[in-house]
Amino acid sequence: MTLQQRWPSLLPWGYGPDFEPSLTDLENTAGPGLCPGRVVRLDRGRALVHDGEAVHGLPLTGRIAQDPLAVGDFVALSEGRDRIVGVLLRRQLLARRRAGSKHGVQPLAANLDEVWLCAPADRLNPAWVERGLALVWDCGAQPRVVLTKADLLADVSDTLDELADRALGAAVCAVSVHQPETVQALEAALAPGQTAALLGASGAGKSSLLNALLGHEVAATSAVRDGDKKGRHTTVHRELFMLPGGGLLVDTPGTRELGLWLGEGGAGSGFVDIDALAADCRFRDCAHQDEPGCAVRAAVDDGDLDPDRYESFLRQGRERRWLEETDHERRTRERGFGRMVKDAQARKNRDG
Repeated sequence: MTLQQRWPSLLPWGYGPDFEPSLTDLENTAGPGLCPGRVVRLDRGRALVHDGEAVHGLPLTGRIAQDPLAVGDFVALSEGRDRIVGVLLRRQLLARRRAGSKHGVQPLAANLDEVWLCAPADRLNPAWVERGLALVWDCGAQPRVVLTKADLLADVSDTLDELADRALGAAVCAVSVHQPETVQALEAALAPGQTAALLGASGAGKSSLLNALLGHEVAATSAVRDGDKKGRHTTVHRELFMLPGGGLLVDTPGTRELGLWLGEGGAGSGFVDIDALAADCRFRDCAHQDEPGCAVRAAVDDGDLDPDRYESFLRQGRERRWLEETDHERRTRERGFGRMVKDAQARKNRDG
Protein backbone atom coordinates (compact mmCIF):
# COMPACT_ATOMS: atom_id res chain seq x y z
CA MET A 1 0.00 0.00 0.00
CA THR A 2 1.40 3.39 -0.98
CA LEU A 3 1.77 6.36 1.31
CA GLN A 4 -0.95 8.15 -0.66
CA GLN A 5 -3.30 5.24 0.03
CA ARG A 6 -2.43 4.89 3.73
CA TRP A 7 -2.41 8.51 4.91
CA PRO A 8 -3.81 10.75 2.13
CA SER A 9 -5.20 13.37 4.49
CA LEU A 10 -1.90 13.79 6.41
CA LEU A 11 0.35 14.33 3.37
CA PRO A 12 -0.66 18.02 3.09
CA TRP A 13 0.55 18.38 6.70
CA GLY A 14 4.09 17.44 5.69
CA TYR A 15 4.02 13.71 6.33
CA GLY A 16 6.31 11.70 4.06
CA PRO A 17 8.21 8.43 3.61
CA ASP A 18 11.00 9.53 5.99
CA PHE A 19 8.66 8.92 8.94
CA GLU A 20 7.27 5.51 7.97
CA PRO A 21 10.17 3.40 9.37
CA SER A 22 9.66 4.96 12.82
CA LEU A 23 5.94 4.26 12.68
CA THR A 24 6.65 0.66 11.69
CA ASP A 25 9.10 0.24 14.59
CA LEU A 26 6.47 1.48 17.04
CA GLU A 27 3.83 -0.83 15.57
CA ASN A 28 6.22 -3.75 16.05
CA THR A 29 6.46 -2.98 19.77
CA ALA A 30 3.09 -1.42 20.63
CA GLY A 31 0.92 -3.35 18.22
CA PRO A 32 -0.81 -2.56 14.89
CA GLY A 33 -3.42 0.07 14.30
CA LEU A 34 -1.29 3.12 15.05
CA CYS A 35 -1.92 6.34 13.16
CA PRO A 36 0.54 9.21 12.55
CA GLY A 37 -0.34 12.75 13.51
CA ARG A 38 1.41 16.09 13.70
CA VAL A 39 1.76 18.25 16.80
CA VAL A 40 0.22 21.62 15.92
CA ARG A 41 0.23 23.21 19.37
CA LEU A 42 1.59 22.60 22.84
CA ASP A 43 0.04 23.84 26.05
CA ARG A 44 1.13 22.95 29.55
CA GLY A 45 0.71 19.18 29.91
CA ARG A 46 -1.31 18.88 26.71
CA ALA A 47 -0.72 18.60 22.96
CA LEU A 48 -3.01 19.31 20.03
CA VAL A 49 -2.32 16.69 17.36
CA HIS A 50 -3.74 16.79 13.81
CA ASP A 51 -4.23 13.40 12.14
CA GLY A 52 -5.14 15.00 8.80
CA GLU A 53 -8.86 14.86 9.47
CA ALA A 54 -9.33 16.15 13.00
CA VAL A 55 -7.44 17.72 15.89
CA HIS A 56 -7.10 15.71 19.11
CA GLY A 57 -6.26 17.22 22.49
CA LEU A 58 -4.07 14.67 24.25
CA PRO A 59 -2.32 14.64 27.65
CA LEU A 60 1.46 14.46 27.89
CA THR A 61 2.20 11.54 30.18
CA GLY A 62 4.92 8.98 30.81
CA ARG A 63 7.94 9.07 28.53
CA ILE A 64 6.30 11.70 26.32
CA ALA A 65 6.22 14.11 29.26
CA GLN A 66 9.87 13.41 30.16
CA ASP A 67 11.23 14.00 26.63
CA PRO A 68 9.63 17.29 25.56
CA LEU A 69 7.76 17.40 22.29
CA ALA A 70 8.15 20.22 19.79
CA VAL A 71 5.52 21.76 17.55
CA GLY A 72 5.95 20.12 14.16
CA ASP A 73 6.79 16.70 15.61
CA PHE A 74 5.11 13.68 14.04
CA VAL A 75 3.81 11.22 16.60
CA ALA A 76 2.15 7.83 16.60
CA LEU A 77 -1.39 7.81 17.97
CA SER A 78 -3.18 4.85 19.49
CA GLU A 79 -5.91 3.15 17.49
CA GLY A 80 -8.54 5.13 19.37
CA ARG A 81 -6.67 8.43 18.80
CA ASP A 82 -6.75 9.03 22.55
CA ARG A 83 -3.06 8.56 23.41
CA ILE A 84 0.39 9.45 22.06
CA VAL A 85 2.34 6.20 21.81
CA GLY A 86 5.67 7.63 20.67
CA VAL A 87 7.51 10.30 18.68
CA LEU A 88 8.60 9.56 15.11
CA LEU A 89 12.21 10.21 14.18
CA ARG A 90 12.77 13.92 13.58
CA ARG A 91 14.33 15.23 10.39
CA GLN A 92 15.43 18.42 12.16
CA LEU A 93 15.01 20.05 15.54
CA LEU A 94 15.31 23.81 15.89
CA ALA A 95 16.25 24.49 19.50
CA ARG A 96 18.12 26.97 21.63
CA ARG A 97 20.03 26.64 24.87
CA ARG A 98 17.93 27.54 27.88
CA ALA A 99 18.92 30.83 29.50
CA GLY A 100 21.35 30.29 32.37
CA SER A 101 21.97 26.66 31.43
CA LYS A 102 24.86 24.99 29.64
CA HIS A 103 23.15 21.74 28.77
CA GLY A 104 19.43 22.51 29.01
CA VAL A 105 17.77 22.72 25.58
CA GLN A 106 14.47 24.39 24.70
CA PRO A 107 12.86 22.87 21.56
CA LEU A 108 11.39 25.51 19.25
CA ALA A 109 10.05 23.51 16.29
CA ALA A 110 10.70 20.21 14.50
CA ASN A 111 10.74 18.84 10.96
CA LEU A 112 11.35 22.15 9.21
CA ASP A 113 12.28 22.92 5.64
CA GLU A 114 12.98 26.60 6.30
CA VAL A 115 13.33 29.04 9.20
CA TRP A 116 12.35 32.64 8.55
CA LEU A 117 14.57 34.94 10.61
CA CYS A 118 12.49 38.09 11.08
CA ALA A 119 14.73 41.18 11.21
CA PRO A 120 12.71 44.39 11.77
CA ALA A 121 13.76 47.37 9.67
CA ASP A 122 13.18 49.81 12.54
CA ARG A 123 15.77 48.14 14.82
CA LEU A 124 17.93 45.90 12.72
CA ASN A 125 20.40 43.81 14.74
CA PRO A 126 22.93 42.12 12.40
CA ALA A 127 24.52 40.21 15.30
CA TRP A 128 21.13 38.59 16.10
CA VAL A 129 20.77 37.63 12.44
CA GLU A 130 24.22 36.02 12.40
CA ARG A 131 23.46 34.07 15.56
CA GLY A 132 20.12 32.97 14.13
CA LEU A 133 21.81 31.79 10.95
CA ALA A 134 24.25 29.68 12.97
CA LEU A 135 21.37 28.15 14.92
CA VAL A 136 19.44 27.28 11.75
CA TRP A 137 22.42 25.90 9.82
CA ASP A 138 23.25 23.72 12.83
CA CYS A 139 19.76 22.18 12.92
CA GLY A 140 19.89 21.29 9.23
CA ALA A 141 17.09 23.54 7.94
CA GLN A 142 17.43 26.30 5.33
CA PRO A 143 17.45 29.86 6.72
CA ARG A 144 15.70 32.78 5.05
CA VAL A 145 16.32 36.30 6.36
CA VAL A 146 13.09 38.31 6.20
CA LEU A 147 13.42 42.08 6.59
CA THR A 148 10.06 42.98 8.17
CA LYS A 149 8.42 46.42 8.33
CA ALA A 150 10.18 47.26 5.07
CA ASP A 151 7.75 50.12 4.42
CA LEU A 152 9.57 52.11 7.13
CA LEU A 153 12.61 52.43 4.85
CA ALA A 154 12.71 54.85 1.94
CA ASP A 155 15.02 52.47 0.05
CA VAL A 156 15.43 48.88 1.20
CA SER A 157 18.14 47.94 -1.28
CA ASP A 158 21.09 49.03 0.88
CA THR A 159 19.73 47.19 3.91
CA LEU A 160 19.08 44.05 1.86
CA ASP A 161 22.64 44.24 0.51
CA GLU A 162 23.98 44.47 4.09
CA LEU A 163 21.94 41.46 5.15
CA ALA A 164 22.99 39.49 2.06
CA ASP A 165 26.64 40.15 2.91
CA ARG A 166 26.11 38.63 6.35
CA ALA A 167 23.70 35.84 5.29
CA LEU A 168 26.04 34.10 2.86
CA GLY A 169 24.20 31.17 1.30
CA ALA A 170 20.79 32.17 2.68
CA ALA A 171 17.94 33.86 0.85
CA VAL A 172 17.13 37.44 1.85
CA CYS A 173 13.87 39.29 1.20
CA ALA A 174 11.93 42.36 2.34
CA VAL A 175 8.29 42.25 3.39
CA SER A 176 5.66 44.66 4.68
CA VAL A 177 2.14 43.81 5.77
CA HIS A 178 1.11 47.09 4.09
CA GLN A 179 2.47 45.84 0.76
CA PRO A 180 0.45 42.69 -0.08
CA GLU A 181 2.64 41.77 -3.04
CA THR A 182 5.63 41.25 -0.71
CA VAL A 183 3.55 38.98 1.54
CA GLN A 184 2.36 36.97 -1.47
CA ALA A 185 5.94 36.57 -2.73
CA LEU A 186 7.04 35.24 0.66
CA GLU A 187 4.18 32.72 0.80
CA ALA A 188 5.02 31.55 -2.72
CA ALA A 189 8.53 30.65 -1.52
CA LEU A 190 6.99 27.85 0.58
CA ALA A 191 5.69 24.92 -1.47
CA PRO A 192 2.57 23.02 -0.35
CA GLY A 193 3.46 20.56 2.40
CA GLN A 194 6.70 22.34 3.26
CA THR A 195 7.12 23.73 6.79
CA ALA A 196 8.77 26.96 7.92
CA ALA A 197 9.09 28.56 11.35
CA LEU A 198 9.01 32.25 12.22
CA LEU A 199 11.86 33.27 14.50
CA GLY A 200 12.44 36.78 15.81
CA ALA A 201 12.54 39.01 18.83
CA SER A 202 9.36 40.44 20.33
CA GLY A 203 8.14 43.33 18.21
CA ALA A 204 9.78 42.02 15.04
CA GLY A 205 6.40 41.84 13.32
CA LYS A 206 5.97 38.05 13.35
CA SER A 207 2.32 38.08 14.47
CA SER A 208 1.37 40.79 11.95
CA LEU A 209 3.13 38.83 9.21
CA LEU A 210 1.34 35.60 10.18
CA ASN A 211 -2.04 37.36 10.11
CA ALA A 212 -1.24 38.80 6.67
CA LEU A 213 -0.14 35.42 5.32
CA LEU A 214 -3.29 33.71 6.61
CA GLY A 215 -5.58 36.49 5.42
CA HIS A 216 -7.29 36.83 8.81
CA GLU A 217 -6.27 37.55 12.39
CA VAL A 218 -5.22 34.60 14.49
CA ALA A 219 -2.39 36.20 16.48
CA ALA A 220 -2.64 39.24 18.73
CA THR A 221 -0.39 42.18 17.89
CA SER A 222 0.85 45.18 19.86
CA ALA A 223 2.97 48.22 19.20
CA VAL A 224 6.62 48.36 20.22
CA ARG A 225 7.59 50.59 23.13
CA ASP A 226 8.43 54.14 22.10
CA GLY A 227 11.54 54.37 24.28
CA ASP A 228 13.60 51.37 23.18
CA LYS A 229 11.57 50.01 20.23
CA LYS A 230 11.31 46.64 21.99
CA GLY A 231 8.16 44.66 21.58
CA ARG A 232 5.76 43.25 24.09
CA HIS A 233 5.27 39.47 24.05
CA THR A 234 2.01 38.81 22.20
CA THR A 235 2.62 35.19 21.13
CA VAL A 236 2.89 33.01 24.23
CA HIS A 237 2.95 29.54 22.68
CA ARG A 238 4.12 27.81 19.51
CA GLU A 239 1.52 26.83 16.96
CA LEU A 240 1.50 25.35 13.45
CA PHE A 241 -0.79 26.88 10.81
CA MET A 242 -1.60 25.90 7.24
CA LEU A 243 -1.35 28.84 4.82
CA PRO A 244 -3.85 29.34 1.98
CA GLY A 245 -1.26 28.15 -0.54
CA GLY A 246 -0.68 24.88 1.32
CA GLY A 247 2.56 25.78 3.08
CA LEU A 248 2.86 25.24 6.83
CA LEU A 249 4.13 27.88 9.24
CA VAL A 250 5.08 27.66 12.92
CA ASP A 251 4.60 30.84 14.94
CA THR A 252 6.90 31.16 17.95
CA PRO A 253 7.13 33.55 20.91
CA GLY A 254 9.73 36.30 20.75
CA THR A 255 13.28 34.96 21.02
CA ARG A 256 15.50 37.89 21.83
CA GLU A 257 18.35 35.64 23.01
CA LEU A 258 19.47 32.72 20.87
CA GLY A 259 21.72 30.51 22.96
CA LEU A 260 23.69 28.11 20.77
CA TRP A 261 23.69 24.43 21.68
CA LEU A 262 25.57 21.38 20.49
CA GLY A 263 23.03 19.53 18.39
CA GLU A 264 23.54 16.64 16.00
CA GLY A 265 23.83 18.89 12.97
CA GLY A 266 26.56 21.37 12.31
CA ALA A 267 27.80 23.33 9.33
CA GLY A 268 31.15 24.80 10.29
CA SER A 269 31.12 28.03 12.23
CA GLY A 270 28.16 29.49 10.36
CA PHE A 271 30.54 32.11 8.89
CA VAL A 272 31.41 30.50 5.56
CA ASP A 273 33.36 33.55 4.35
CA ILE A 274 35.59 33.50 7.44
CA ASP A 275 35.96 29.72 7.23
CA ALA A 276 37.28 30.21 3.68
CA LEU A 277 39.80 32.81 4.87
CA ALA A 278 40.88 30.57 7.76
CA ALA A 279 41.98 27.91 5.29
CA ASP A 280 44.95 30.20 4.43
CA CYS A 281 46.09 30.71 8.04
CA ARG A 282 49.66 29.61 8.78
CA PHE A 283 48.62 27.41 11.71
CA ARG A 284 45.85 24.83 11.53
CA ASP A 285 44.73 25.57 15.12
CA CYS A 286 44.81 29.35 14.62
CA ALA A 287 42.51 31.21 17.02
CA HIS A 288 42.36 34.16 14.58
CA GLN A 289 43.48 36.75 17.07
CA ASP A 290 47.20 37.52 17.53
CA GLU A 291 48.83 34.54 15.79
CA PRO A 292 51.38 35.27 13.05
CA GLY A 293 50.19 34.48 9.56
CA CYS A 294 46.48 34.69 10.44
CA ALA A 295 44.57 35.30 7.19
CA VAL A 296 41.38 36.26 9.05
CA ARG A 297 43.08 38.97 11.12
CA ALA A 298 44.85 40.21 7.97
CA ALA A 299 41.50 40.56 6.18
CA VAL A 300 40.20 42.73 9.03
CA ASP A 301 43.33 44.90 8.97
CA ASP A 302 43.12 45.27 5.17
CA GLY A 303 39.45 46.28 5.30
CA ASP A 304 38.26 43.13 3.50
CA LEU A 305 36.34 41.81 6.53
CA ASP A 306 33.86 43.83 8.57
CA PRO A 307 35.22 44.22 12.14
CA ASP A 308 31.72 43.75 13.61
CA ARG A 309 31.31 40.47 11.75
CA TYR A 310 34.76 39.39 12.94
CA GLU A 311 33.78 40.14 16.55
CA SER A 312 30.56 38.12 16.15
CA PHE A 313 32.65 35.24 14.81
CA LEU A 314 34.95 35.37 17.85
CA ARG A 315 32.02 35.57 20.31
CA GLN A 316 30.29 32.55 18.80
CA GLY A 317 33.59 30.66 18.76
CA ARG A 318 34.09 31.30 22.49
CA GLU A 319 30.54 30.18 23.19
CA ARG A 320 30.96 26.95 21.21
CA ARG A 321 34.24 26.15 22.99
CA TRP A 322 32.53 26.75 26.34
CA LEU A 323 29.74 24.35 25.36
CA GLU A 324 32.22 21.71 24.20
CA GLU A 325 34.27 21.91 27.39
CA THR A 326 33.51 19.05 29.78
CA ASP A 327 32.96 19.65 33.49
CA HIS A 328 36.30 17.93 34.21
CA GLU A 329 38.12 20.22 31.77
CA ARG A 330 36.45 23.26 33.32
CA ARG A 331 37.45 22.25 36.85
CA THR A 332 41.03 21.58 35.70
CA ARG A 333 41.20 24.98 34.01
CA GLU A 334 39.78 26.75 37.06
CA ARG A 335 42.22 24.96 39.41
CA GLY A 336 45.10 25.98 37.15
CA PHE A 337 43.95 29.58 37.23
CA GLY A 338 43.61 29.43 41.03
CA ARG A 339 47.16 28.11 41.39
CA MET A 340 48.44 30.87 39.13
CA VAL A 341 46.77 33.53 41.31
CA LYS A 342 48.17 31.97 44.51
CA ASP A 343 51.69 31.79 43.04
CA ALA A 344 51.50 35.42 41.97
CA GLN A 345 50.33 36.47 45.42
CA ALA A 346 53.12 34.44 47.07
CA ARG A 347 55.76 36.10 44.87
CA LYS A 348 54.35 39.49 45.68
CA ASN A 349 54.49 38.78 49.43
CA ARG A 350 58.00 37.37 49.15
CA ASP A 351 59.36 40.27 47.11
CA GLY A 352 57.52 42.91 49.15
